[in-house]
Amino acid sequence: MEAPPAIKAAMLVDLGDDADKFVAEMAKIAGSEDRPLDKVELAGTRAFKFDLVEEAGTMYFGNVGEVFVVAISEQAYVGAVERMKGAKTPTWLADLDTKSQVLKHVHSLAYLDVNSVMRSLRKAFGPNSNVVGELLEVSNVEKIQVVGGFDNEGAATHVLVEASELEGVLGLLAKNPVNDALFENVPSDSLEAMEMTLDVDGLLELIKTVETIIEPGSDFDEFKREFRDNTGVDIETDLIRNLGDSWMFQAPGSKVAEGMTVYRSFKGT
Repeated sequence: MEAPPAIKAAMLVDLGDDADKFVAEMAKIAGSEDRPLDKVELAGTRAFKFDLVEEAGTMYFGNVGEVFVVAISEQAYVGAVERMKGAKTPTWLADLDTKSQVLKHVHSLAYLDVNSVMRSLRKAFGPNSNVVGELLEVSNVEKIQVVGGFDNEGAATHVLVEASELEGVLGLLAKNPVNDALFENVPSDSLEAMEMTLDVDGLLELIKTVETIIEPGSDFDEFKREFRDNTGVDIETDLIRNLGDSWMFQAPGSKVAEGMTVYRSFKGT
């Protein structure tokens, strides 16, 4: 049996004046009086070393001033510390920092290198790792960036997807702009509301594709015929293909128990 994939990950948390105390308490919890954790010097700092279970790797944790650093793998820990000390900022982070300037106050940044993730999955699981990509048809996605914060009007989240072509799930996002008129249906006390455009015809085709991958030999047309014979309604021609691409969801504020209300447009209206 092949060994599990080697995990490399790091997290940094600003704990202020409590960083030293927090690390000391972590060392007590993870170790014991009879078997204290090993101390190592990494990137000019002191860190504690803790072996995870079942060959999952080794965890390192410590602090650099007021910042708590925890990582899986020595390389990830050293990389995080050196970055804090002013080493060269990675290209992906510099690019994301530039994009974050659209917001006045940024509270979160996220980055996913999809190409690297897929390479790791293929290395660990072989051909089976392509199943998810085939199901969602997102193999053309290269990276995803998320910037969250506050602009001049309120909270905002920007999701940036870099792909060679919008296909599969991403292709379902219709190219038409959202219809602001739908928001006239939202009560003033609504807890939340979201509007989106969705290519319903494309969604139907994607469902058919997913069905054949998950259950080879399945027959959507046969299901349609049985449903039509029992109800007199053709799911595809009478319902799905008559739906427009504008969708809006809203949750009422005064009567939460009523759940979510969905508004959608119809073709020809």
